[in-house]
Amino acid sequence: MSSKQIPLFEENFIRRTHSAVVNQPDIALTELVANCWDAGACTVTIKIPDERNKFLIITDDGVGMTGDEFNHRWRTLSYDRKRHQGESVEFPPGKNRKPRRAYGRNGVGRHAMFCFCDEYEVITAKNGTKTTFKVVESSGGHPFEIIKTSETSSDTHGTTLKGKIVRTLPHPEEMLEVLSARFMYDPEFYLSVNGNCLDLIDHSGLILQKTFEFADEHEGEVYVIDSKDSSRTKYQHGIAFWVGGRLVGNPSWNIGHRSLLDGRTKEAKRLTFIIKLDSLHDNVEYDWSCFRDSQLTKQLFDASIAAIVEILKDILSKRVEERTREVIDQRREEVANLLPMARLEVAEFTREVTMNQPFATTELIEAAVDALINLENSRSGQALIQKLSQMGSDDIAGLNKLLDEWTVRDALTVLDEVGRRIRIVEAIEKLNGDPNVDELHTLHPLVAQARWLFGPEYDSPYYISNVTLQTVIFKLTQKRVRTTGAENPRKRPDLLFLEDATISLTGVDGVNADGFSTLEKMLLLELKKGESTIGRAEMQQAEEYVEEIMHSSHIEGEPRIHAYVVGHKIDHTRTTSRNLDNRGFITACTYNQLVRTANMRLFSLRDYVEVRYPETADSNLIKTLAVQRDLLMYGDHSNSKGICG
Repeated sequence: MSSKQIPLFEENFIRRTHSAVVNQPDIALTELVANCWDAGACTVTIKIPDERNKFLIITDDGVGMTGDEFNHRWRTLSYDRKRHQGESVEFPPGKNRKPRRAYGRNGVGRHAMFCFCDEYEVITAKNGTKTTFKVVESSGGHPFEIIKTSETSSDTHGTTLKGKIVRTLPHPEEMLEVLSARFMYDPEFYLSVNGNCLDLIDHSGLILQKTFEFADEHEGEVYVIDSKDSSRTKYQHGIAFWVGGRLVGNPSWNIGHRSLLDGRTKEAKRLTFIIKLDSLHDNVEYDWSCFRDSQLTKQLFDASIAAIVEILKDILSKRVEERTREVIDQRREEVANLLPMARLEVAEFTREVTMNQPFATTELIEAAVDALINLENSRSGQALIQKLSQMGSDDIAGLNKLLDEWTVRDALTVLDEVGRRIRIVEAIEKLNGDPNVDELHTLHPLVAQARWLFGPEYDSPYYISNVTLQTVIFKLTQKRVRTTGAENPRKRPDLLFLEDATISLTGVDGVNADGFSTLEKMLLLELKKGESTIGRAEMQQAEEYVEEIMHSSHIEGEPRIHAYVVGHKIDHTRTTSRNLDNRGFITACTYNQLVRTANMRLFSLRDYVEVRYPETADSNLIKTLAVQRDLLMYGDHSNSKGICG
């Protein structure tokens, strides 16, 4: 037999579900005042006690609620205000007000009293009846309980919330500052805290006042209010027009068909622009919903836009560093993976964009930065690192001469490339000997691509594969191909994957005495798989490869051929190097030898450059940027796991 099961609510469900509204006093009181606005109130009084266990009281002269309306709205979780009541505000009978748009959307604001109290009273009057309810936090079958305590006749209208403060005690003066800044855009909406209210001119959030002219004989005043803390929505901020002390339309960041600020930005949720006009009554629609379309209105809008743009440019230019940090912070992982030079350029670029394009949307700036990060990921310090790698280890004089010609950016570029190569070495070290790794398709391509592992003479982009070399490599291995099979993927035509090894053959072209193209150098790599030991048979096989290449009819010229056989172990009872007529050279080595040798070269080079350019070592150059802390934190690779971690 089945039975209906009802959901249960954990203790503190409301607090955990709507954390900001029931934990931050300024947000909680903003939501409660917004509810008064949505109720058609013109006057809201807030009484905040001087200590806990005394009553917080919020009273408005709005339309109020009937008992049934209160029950439906308060008991419905995530109450959809727009669906049930529409977007327009209902005013009390006899109140002739211009239309208002309601703030409420999802019924969250009604829980804001729980920021201060465990329980509270709602006293609401409408249609000749005053009803009192008690709302108490609960758990189990209900997140809160509603108890009707009284119902009497009344000729008033409006709502009062009353609760004993046992949690957060708000500071009256601070709340007056915040709430006034957020609701000052409508001069007909009167708000007081403990009997005090703030006029526009006296508000501490007033950061600028400016007069502008339009249409020859008309004048307007711009007041800029900064609420300091961002509100949850953009609806309490924007540009508000006052004509003769009355609000025209609703505040927004649009004037006419032009949007001046992205409503999702911090500035849009902090700033309010009030434009006061003593004239233009005849240019306002009868219901005060907007201005009439006229030449005078167009001139007003043009002059207002010019004044506001100038002010916003100044405000936003002072926040360049903060906006830069915000954009980069959203790309924490991507920036962390960049090398020092790239991080520097991303930071400089972001700063330049935010400074030169203060009105650019967040999406536009982020898209530009993303594009630059992708570009930086594809860059390399190949040219400079090649010059360094071709110097002998004792050529300090030559190194000093080269470094004397560098800028700090050059040094950072080299360090970038060194860092990239160190990551490759770390990857090879981790992949080497791991029985779970597909060596043929991970370790071997990584080693074959990093030719600099075998010595500075191979650190050249001119070592390439072509059709001729691909033909040669297939002929060299045709016996093994028939026996074990082979794979030659289209993406890596320079590699031939056999069952037990990977073969790579690249070469450098030159020009002979007759002016024809010919091969000058060749590099043959045979990378062994698994717990392989390089012994006599493996060296003999490599020697046969070199001899066949030397006598191949497919090869023009007499190139010098260097062959490396790489495995996990070497049979030291056999010779590890061979020389064929001073044209062919065969060397055996292990993956561990490659790693150790590369580490010695790379770390020595990195240390020398950092000593010569200490500003690259301690990132002083990057510290000059406002994003210094973020970049330094992102750039700390001391705990990095490398590209395979």
